[in-house]
Amino acid sequence: MRFAMLVKTTASSEAGEMPGEESLAEVVAYHEKLARAGALYDASGFHPTREAWRIRYSRGTRTVVDGPFEESDEQVAGYTIIDVASGRRPWGGRCASRAPRTARTRKARSRFASSSS
Repeated sequence: MRFAMLVKTTASSEAGEMPGEESLAEVVAYHEKLARAGALYDASGFHPTREAWRIRYSRGTRTVVDGPFEESDEQVAGYTIIDVASGRRPWGGRCASRAPRTARTRKARSRFASSSS
């Protein structure tokens, strides 16, 4: 089954600042470890919300809203998707970096996979 680990934005990520070398090295090492174990499905970081847009649908009308978005507490700075037997062990309870961040882990659904996915 697949799990998405969603890392929330910080003021520095919204400012477009890249993490420091130590933090990046931790993330790379974590993703390499996941890949060697066959658990890494995908991972990436996002640009700040000033380069993003939202699409709202209401009563048959589509509205495009350009960023930046003020609600940075709800924005995602990056993600890691793992494909493992359980989201709790061994990978779901770990995070790529010890930097102060919040990450949420959620089980992913797939409309195109078997019912166990």
